[in-house]
Amino acid sequence: MDPHRLRAALAVAVVVVLTAAIPASATPTAVTFHLVGTHPPDADYHQGTFTAPSPLCPSGTWQGNGQGSRVFTCADGSGTFTANFSGEVEHTAGASGPWPITAGTGTYGALRGTGRATIDSSTGPNGNPIAFTDTWRGLVDFDNIAPTIKVRRATATRLGKGRSYVLRLSFACPDNVAGNNVSYTVLIGTAASDLAKRAGKTTAIASLSLRVRPPRSALRQRRHHGDGSGRQPADNRTARPASQTPELTS
Repeated sequence: MDPHRLRAALAVAVVVVLTAAIPASATPTAVTFHLVGTHPPDADYHQGTFTAPSPLCPSGTWQGNGQGSRVFTCADGSGTFTANFSGEVEHTAGASGPWPITAGTGTYGALRGTGRATIDSSTGPNGNPIAFTDTWRGLVDFDNIAPTIKVRRATATRLGKGRSYVLRLSFACPDNVAGNNVSYTVLIGTAASDLAKRAGKTTAIASLSLRVRPPRSALRQRRHHGDGSGRQPADNRTARPASQTPELTS
């Protein structure tokens, strides 16, 4: 493979997780909250009630579609928060799936979070309606400002005449609070599989080298990012290695 073509097509996936919340001395709050819900088998919406600990409101109602977001409305009028969740798993007792809190209103305008839900009970897909109970566990924080990340240097060097290359990558990923640790995972892969992986932590700049042996087809660049409380990055552009004006995300 022509190394110039590789430089133009090489893909880097970066996952950035904020490990220290705002302020730097604080940490996100662990929460466990419970949902009771129903789902008419002939309609694409789930609805029910919830109870939760602080810093969430004590109780309220929720409603959403089966495959996307659901809005939690606090009974005390303090606001709402929105989580993404695949309601299909609520058809099976013992199943589980991830949830992020992505938005809020009122008291919860800056609330973000991430965790995993377990289906404690379910009448199954043949119920009419399908009735279920969930337990959601995870971390939440009042911080809707994500870390930022920008590639400073990305090059691919061919080793000899074979198909092995060394990728050298340097990027800055500071949090909006100076000194907060940001953890990251770099994945290099094709559309079909990952070729290399590296994880680490930094408060400012990370530099690393990874050796890969790409297939004959071109590599592609994938990036995934977020932080421990589910915050999304400010920069969502694609990074290009070598002399292609690189840029990444958090």
